[in-house]
Amino acid sequence: EEALTIFVDKRKLSKKGEVSDFSGNSTVTLEALHQLAASYFIDRESTLRKLHHIQIASTAIKVTETRTGPLGCSNYDNLDSVSSVLVQSPENKVQLQGLQVILPDYLRESFVQAALSYIACNGEGEFFCKDNDCWCNCDHKFPECNCPYMDIQAMEESLERITETWELLYKEFEESDEFKAFYTRLPQSYFLNVSSIQHLWSLDSLFQWRYEQLENSMQVLSRRAQRVIFKLFSLSKRCHRQPQVRIPRER
Repeated sequence: EEALTIFVDKRKLSKKGEVSDFSGNSTVTLEALHQLAASYFIDRESTLRKLHHIQIASTAIKVTETRTGPLGCSNYDNLDSVSSVLVQSPENKVQLQGLQVILPDYLRESFVQAALSYIACNGEGEFFCKDNDCWCNCDHKFPECNCPYMDIQAMEESLERITETWELLYKEFEESDEFKAFYTRLPQSYFLNVSSIQHLWSLDSLFQWRYEQLENSMQVLSRRAQRVIFKLFSLSKRCHRQPQVRIPRER
């Protein structure tokens, strides 16, 4: 899930004109902001640069960008949430802080607790934090409310694809011309010890180059598998069933 939020101080908006070039005085109209917001999902980096420049130069807007979702979603390796310091104008305070700012003090804590439980726990438990760690105390009707099955399943399927790729890389190596050429030079009538094979290996530069390619691909794949496994166990730490992980080994 990806969202761009622009908070606007209408008193500082220009009644006419467009956004100027960003080297001088920046005037901004509501129409221009709408155009920039519409272009965000087409060209994120350029749009954010323009919006942040307007934010700094004019103080008419404050921008928040938020990106969240299942691990491994889209092109992101990690989840992230990127925010700038947000508005102080009374017009926007209720939007930012919610109903808690207009509730009496004795109700605020319970309101926030209920809201977090509803949002973070899908109403299936009570949101709870201790020692910089947060989770849901599950309702007895939803004993697995802390276990994101869909995300875990996605991680497990990702590991399966990594294993398939691992096997495919070895198959491609064994079917390569360099491997076949090396294999045909080995004697077929008697066994060789390891040192003899290593000696023949060291004499074949093309075969060594092809094997280095395999090793590099394996290292990339292994690092990817380790990241997926870390995420998988992080997601599963409060599940009743822990994941069964099998990593292919180097042959």
